[in-house]
Amino acid sequence: MSNEFHIGLGKSHITPNVKDAIFLGFAKPEQKLIDVKEHLHARSIIFKNDETYFIYVNLEIGFVTDSVYQNVFNDLSEVPEFKGISRDQLHISAQHTHSSPGGFDYYPLYNMPNSGHVPKILKSITSGIMESIHKAFKDISLATLEYKEGSFPEDSEVSFNRSLKAYFKNPEVSNKHLTSKQAAPKEVEMLVIKKNNTIKGFINWFPVHCTSIGSTNRYVHSDNKGIASKLSEEGNDRVCIFAQGNAGDISPNFIKEKQGHRDFRGKFKDDLESTHYNGKLQAQQALKILNKSSSIALDSIIDSELIYLDFSNMKSKDFTESNQKRTSNGAMGVTFLSGSPVDGRAFPETITVVFNFIALILNKSHQTKNFFINRSKYKVRKYHEDLHGKKKIILDTGLRKFLSSSRARWLHILRHVDPLMNTFAVQFFSGALLENSWLPEVLPVQISQLGSIAIISIPAETTTIAGKRIKKALEPILEKKGISKVIIAPYANNYCGYITTPEEYELQLYEGAHTLYGKWTLPSLIYQLEKFATEFLKEKPQRDLDKQSIPPKFSQSEISKRTNTIL
Repeated sequence: MSNEFHIGLGKSHITPNVKDAIFLGFAKPEQKLIDVKEHLHARSIIFKNDETYFIYVNLEIGFVTDSVYQNVFNDLSEVPEFKGISRDQLHISAQHTHSSPGGFDYYPLYNMPNSGHVPKILKSITSGIMESIHKAFKDISLATLEYKEGSFPEDSEVSFNRSLKAYFKNPEVSNKHLTSKQAAPKEVEMLVIKKNNTIKGFINWFPVHCTSIGSTNRYVHSDNKGIASKLSEEGNDRVCIFAQGNAGDISPNFIKEKQGHRDFRGKFKDDLESTHYNGKLQAQQALKILNKSSSIALDSIIDSELIYLDFSNMKSKDFTESNQKRTSNGAMGVTFLSGSPVDGRAFPETITVVFNFIALILNKSHQTKNFFINRSKYKVRKYHEDLHGKKKIILDTGLRKFLSSSRARWLHILRHVDPLMNTFAVQFFSGALLENSWLPEVLPVQISQLGSIAIISIPAETTTIAGKRIKKALEPILEKKGISKVIIAPYANNYCGYITTPEEYELQLYEGAHTLYGKWTLPSLIYQLEKFATEFLKEKPQRDLDKQSIPPKFSQSEISKRTNTIL
């Protein structure tokens, strides 16, 4: 097999400069967009050999939604050069900046800060992606692909574990005295593209939240990874992607100092300085790795599969009738409202305490009534709650319930407590939340082989240990296909919150409360990925994969009921 690919690279603006749009990351209605400090980009790389191609896209936005993915896929299907494209051939991920506007989802919940769906923002993102892919297509020419890796120095101020209490619950962590710096992985993985022996671009995977800029900011910004890309591309004819790793519990903020809605900040009091500092560290480390002589030359093998899984209905390998280790319909815990105290709280602590009390009382009240009036309903609810373990449920995103009730009578009172609750109430009572779940439950996972490396695309934020467990489970399987390196690529192709380990989940910190499908989400996902990887070993025509399951669609009628026509 030849080690010569045909590769094209492209980059385009996707900046949705919609005045007064609300930023996606912190869900704060007062965080309205004023202007642009750093433009947002889509960066695309097309990998091609004699038989097939694979399109890798990375975005400077908070996360990818099904609306983004499906619109781009449908648009590509109409382009003659990509006629016959399958979802297997398209990967779209995000670097997770919290300073980009939201409102581009079709599912309602993450759109609430923007009072609904904003078509203009979605169009800005998807048209920019298409332009970057067209540029990449025009750039396709003979190239080589190399895998390189390296590590930041242990004392580097680039990343910190923001959830140590949960991290220490994992049996893999034997030293319970690690600092937040020591408990953050420092390994970097890179794919490097060369043409005529000149570096033309790369993908750099390293885990650190793009939250150097906090929730008081009102300017569009690509955050630390955007700065890393900008510095790496300046003065070079390159496309440099700084993608995310297992950043679910990893922050750039490490100096304890209460600022607005967070308890920690970066290196400097000024967020923009901290952002530049962190981005520069990532760019400098990438350059060091690029200058290393050691690398793995990759043969021009391209193989990729994407399937959809019902994340609300997955069983773990250990599932038995007496040991129900499986997922359930999506639900958010009360501590989701708190946000991360390190990177940015969502609601004030007092509101969280109030909701905690209300959720406890109302859930108990509903179940007591069910026990005496409708025993079958009681059993169904109890089973659902058991699968969610210690989570105190405030929103049943899958069953479309608020505080255990589909009638949501409490919304009449709580809508006056917070603007987001009022938006939720308006949409709820206008019949705009009736179709499908409030957040996705049918989600994509993808295995993509380039030479001897495999990219595992996950539609969520994986914590450090969650990502390590996925990697550990898949490595021995994919090794049989000649794959020597497995790269976990979260924030890919869609988004469903966090994936924590069962041990981390039990503490019900922010990350656990935002693990939608219950305590056994990770082991259940790993089992499905193991079966997926086993099929991936076979020749493509022989693989027994479910290609019929795709996410449900919303009617235009319902979307229009929750579309923000003002923005």
